[in-house]
Amino acid sequence: MTVARSGEKLVCANGVELCLETFGAPTGGAALREIAAPMLVVQGTAAPMFPLAHGEALAREIPNERLLPVEGMGHGYPPEWAWDAVVPALLALTAERQ
Repeated sequence: MTVARSGEKLVCANGVELCLETFGAPTGGAALREIAAPMLVVQGTAAPMFPLAHGEALAREIPNERLLPVEGMGHGYPPEWAWDAVVPALLALTAERQ
């Protein structure tokens, strides 16, 4: 898992559930609603394990969450062709509270 901290921001590359377990918070809807740090969920529209509806559900549960659907991307780290969308979104997220 890759985790980066910037002030109160937290970026987890392998998903919210694993991130919450790693940092000692219980998983589930109530815990998701308590997340105060801005989060970006990068969701591939072609992900076989977690469809776009999964990312949309996270967007509804996490108050400061932003959903970035990436057309044609599967499940996993964003491939190089998706960086033009993903990198600016990550930079915007990490620059917000500086």
